[in-house]
Amino acid sequence: MRLRSHQRVELDGPVPTTDSAARVAPSIARGVRRGVSWKFLSQVVSLSLQLATTVVLARLLTPRDYGLAAMVLIFRRVVMIFSDFALTPALVQRPVLTDKDRSTAFWTSLGLGTGFTIVGIALSTVIATLYGQPEVEPLFMAFSFSFLLLSLGATQAALLTRDLDFRSLEIRNIIGSIAGSVLAVVLALLGFGPWAIVSQPLATFGISTILLWLFSAWRPTLAFSAASARGLLRFSSNVFGTQVLTYLISNLDNFLVGRVLGPASLGAYRLSYNLVIYPLSNVSGPIVSVLFPAFSRIAGERDRLISGYLRASRLIVALTLPLFLLIVITIPDFVPVVLGSKWTRTTTVIQVLAWLGILQSLRALNTAILQACNRTGLLFRIALGGLPVYVLGFVVGLRWGIVGVALGATIAASIIQPLYTVASARALGIRSLEVVYQSRRVILAAAASFALVLVFRLVLVDLAVSAAARLLVLVVTFVLLYVTIVFAAEPRLRDEARWFRARA
Repeated sequence: MRLRSHQRVELDGPVPTTDSAARVAPSIARGVRRGVSWKFLSQVVSLSLQLATTVVLARLLTPRDYGLAAMVLIFRRVVMIFSDFALTPALVQRPVLTDKDRSTAFWTSLGLGTGFTIVGIALSTVIATLYGQPEVEPLFMAFSFSFLLLSLGATQAALLTRDLDFRSLEIRNIIGSIAGSVLAVVLALLGFGPWAIVSQPLATFGISTILLWLFSAWRPTLAFSAASARGLLRFSSNVFGTQVLTYLISNLDNFLVGRVLGPASLGAYRLSYNLVIYPLSNVSGPIVSVLFPAFSRIAGERDRLISGYLRASRLIVALTLPLFLLIVITIPDFVPVVLGSKWTRTTTVIQVLAWLGILQSLRALNTAILQACNRTGLLFRIALGGLPVYVLGFVVGLRWGIVGVALGATIAASIIQPLYTVASARALGIRSLEVVYQSRRVILAAAASFALVLVFRLVLVDLAVSAAARLLVLVVTFVLLYVTIVFAAEPRLRDEARWFRARA
């Protein structure tokens, strides 16, 4: 099937052919609207806290403190992956779910979490030796308890996601983020150095898990089914493999920088990552995380799935592309004004990594589509083929320091990311260039805003306007200009904004 450029199929359409479908369609649309609203609220709070905490900790701690903590926190994604062996997406995508499936998933997750906590503690000495930094050993031992904390709430989180109950999920995220940020700042003020940074995710995971048990009415029984486990693992094994490969790709650069260039360089590289990749990736988070369970519910209705994918792609581009361009323009003023002169070397790294953030956002959406369509084997093959490309980029880039590593990562992502888009388009039966075509007006609006504000910045520099004042003026000018142009150039964004504000 080919989708014509003018064809418009709504996420909550076309018109269902049965009474039950008629009830389900508005239910999904309503769940998506409410889910995205709660996700955006949570992301605003979490990202604001992340940025504020990062700035405060950057003032209180040294690059070496950041580097030592980063040597531990590059394993954070390992915790997310191994704590439930990717059973969460399997529970969400499964068409029919029994209580035996739920309990089996819970006990499997808990067993894995407990086992990997023990393994993490046992390997802490080895990890510290690999880095050549003895201070890493106690940090890694403490962080290993993250496996257990996350596994205790993984099944409850999956069930709430499946039911599109994002209100409960995001309330616990907000409270957990606040608790983690407060603890990190307090420990930094008390002089605990890298412990302040490592404590943040531990507190967040612990509080979040407690709240998940309070918000979820489901409780596990002692039932365990080998047949159920095999059924869940058939789906999750490819997802797990993909997540492991993605983790290696996302963190090998951190390991190489820490091992070859040292803790101070890793601290600067990791801070750049925290300021760019997480905000840019998390801009798409509210959309992608809500749409995955929705896509799974309508996987058999191809027109609705195509519409949802194209609309989400356009919205992600509309949010992330201007943010990337704004970072490129303002970061030379942001670093000295907000972070301080000791972080000057991060300026170029941040500018390079900004493009990587956009690519990761689009990859997340394509991953959601391919999982919903049960094409997890294809996801694994793309990730496996991409691993040597990224490794080559990191290794070659090392000779030019952290800027070279960032550039190598970005070039590799620019090669591999289109493969995810092509795979998603083929799974849906549309042309891969349809995504670009549907976003063309947004791209032009962002480019026009960038060009105008860049000229304006050069004028402000010639007028000797202070960096702080220049930063504020440029941010406000770019936002106002882009919003004005993009809504004029792309009326569909106005329609979609109204759709999200609608109440059923």
